[in-house]
Parts: sequence; structure tokens; C-alpha cells
Amino acid sequence: MPASKSPLLFPVTTVRYLALLLLLAATTRVVVLAAPADLPPVLLDWIAGQPTLPDLKVDFTMTRKLPALKEPVTTTGSMWRLRDGRFRWQVGEPPMNILVFDGTTAHSWEEGSEWKELDGESRKARSWMDLLSGQAATLGELDRRFTVRVLESTPGSATVALDPRAAMTRKYLREIRLQLDPQSHHLKSLMIFQGNDTEIGIRFEEPVEMASIHPDVLKPMMLQ
Repeated sequence: MPASKSPLLFPVTTVRYLALLLLLAATTRVVVLAAPADLPPVLLDWIAGQPTLPDLKVDFTMTRKLPALKEPVTTTGSMWRLRDGRFRWQVGEPPMNILVFDGTTAHSWEEGSEWKELDGESRKARSWMDLLSGQAATLGELDRRFTVRVLESTPGSATVALDPRAAMTRKYLREIRLQLDPQSHHLKSLMIFQGNDTEIGIRFEEPVEMASIHPDVLKPMMLQ
């Protein structure tokens, strides 16, 4: 299958919202004071617990269901997440998608292409960079972009649905569904339901605490 047609490559719009979710799972700068009334307590508590988490590496399994394919396509990947908000998201072995944020600049790569730095002069890219840097990663920003619903909540697990508010967004993104662990504050899984009936499911393994992370992990390069 040609690289550009790989069913595991993320569309740009999906990557933008995935970046927002990664930031919410990693940043220490999310504002929890004066939280919007529409956001449920289980989500507020989960976000408030993120700064207490150490540097982590989390392996995951990603499954993508496309209307044109008879069977789902599955691959594995890893995410390195630091307390200060820096991260590396890598899908496939060998890699097919990579997203790296070093605290200042974000780079993306996909199979068959070159590394790309976000253009700081682009309005869309600037919005993404603001999210990644934490400048717009407030609960108000989350509330402005999504309607949040709690689908299930127990002491050991909670499922929260994020529905885009903007009609234009809903054309390509119908819903993001998060399964949270209220006790450990870990993200257990997420589902992305796209407007073209594609479904992307990501199930995370138990995180591994990292005493140190090699500097190359946060660089736009392939790891050895």
C-alpha cells in the first residue's frame, strides 16, 4: 500500500484535536480556578491531577475502522510525556506518524514525507501552537470548543464525551470520547469519531515512570 494511502495516517484536522488532548494530558499549566459551570467535576478532577504525574512513557494500541475497509487496521505506538508539557507521540513500528513538541516548537512527520515545522505565521498553526504551549490551554478554551457529557462514572473509571460546538468542525469530527481513571489520573483510552464514519480507537497500557528521558526523544528525528 502506498505510504500516502496508509489507513493509519492521521488527517491534519484529527492531529490538531489530538494535540489538544495530548496537551490536556501533559501540561502543568491548565487553569482550574473559575472553571466553567458546564464542565463536569470528574473531568475537572482528572485535569487537576495531571501536574502530579511524573515523566512517563506509555505504550498504546491504535485501531482504525474505515468504511472502505472490511477489517479494522491495528498498530502499536508509544507516547513520551514530561511533566512540563513536552511530549513525543509515535505511531507504528517502524514509525508511520510522529508528533514532537519540545516546549517551544512542534514538528510532525508522516511516512513518505519530510519533517514539518508548524508555520508560526499561519493563523491555524498559531492556534495549534498556542494550544501546545499552554497559552490557550484553559478550561474556558475546552468549554468553548466542546460540549462535555459524562457517559459513565465509577470510582475506578469514567467515560467523558466531547462534542464539537462549531458546525464546521462537526463536518469532520463528530465526537471525542475519553476513558479516564479518576484515581490514578491516567488516560485509559480515547475514541475519535470522524465525520466520514471513520473511527479511531487508542487504548493505553499502564504508564511506566521514567527517571530520565533521552534528549533525542524530543527532537524531530527518528529514534535509534
